[in-house]
Amino acid sequence: MVRIMAINYLALIQQTIDYIEDNLTDELSLPKIAEVAQLSMFHFQRVFLSVVGESPCDYVRRRRLTMAAQELLDTDARIFDIALRYQFGSQESFTRSFKAYFGLTPGRYRQRGSRLFIEKPRLTVERLTKLVRGLTLEPKIVEHPGFTVVGLRCASRVSENYLHHFWRTCVDQLARIQVPGSLVYTGLYEPLSHVGFTCDTEFTYLAGIRVDVPGPIPDWLTLRTIPPAKYAVFTRKDKSVTREDAYNYIFSTWFPKSKCKLAELNTLEYYGPSAPGSRTEVEICIPLL
Repeated sequence: MVRIMAINYLALIQQTIDYIEDNLTDELSLPKIAEVAQLSMFHFQRVFLSVVGESPCDYVRRRRLTMAAQELLDTDARIFDIALRYQFGSQESFTRSFKAYFGLTPGRYRQRGSRLFIEKPRLTVERLTKLVRGLTLEPKIVEHPGFTVVGLRCASRVSENYLHHFWRTCVDQLARIQVPGSLVYTGLYEPLSHVGFTCDTEFTYLAGIRVDVPGPIPDWLTLRTIPPAKYAVFTRKDKSVTREDAYNYIFSTWFPKSKCKLAELNTLEYYGPSAPGSRTEVEICIPLL
């Protein structure tokens, strides 16, 4: 029901987002934004949250921080001037908000010289439609028992979009492993941190299957034991939502509003008995403290 309501309001929300984007460097008030939407302030906040996955005020703040971050890299403007341009009132207030969101101070971010993965992109009708239809915006919080995975490892980057190809090369090899019952395909990312993570940051990924009682394994396989843990489980329901789309939403939108803390454990992708590539739905399991 919530998803149907979200789809019905997409055009209206896009209209308000266009207004917000045109006025990020000006004073923005919630009553004025609701007026643009021609809705009461209470109803507008409810609709915006259901469609976008965050409140209007949070969207405005994170978009201002993202645009300010881009100016830190693309211009020589003083941090003080950028802070005032994006309505933060003072450099101190801007620095606190910037570090809370990105994990770095504005000065440190400028020194690094590279854009972070969690920068919040401008929402468009196309992007909104994909997210509303193709990803659960609110996850289930579940306790997973421990398990063991064997598989093949690779190093990759978000910018390379390599994992889909890697899975295709792994499926036939994994099918040679003798396990009772159906194969349960599972992907593992090394423990990730959104702090300092860019599209060109290298990470390690394991494409594997679950095994109940691990025995001797061939040298070409890697074994990982995953301890019991709590996870936020998102379902990617549509292939039009890419890995980058899904993880950007999780880390740029859901995590900041959730107040949850990321655990230093593997992030999981659960494909079930269908080989990746043939399966539409994928459960993305983010480890939590």
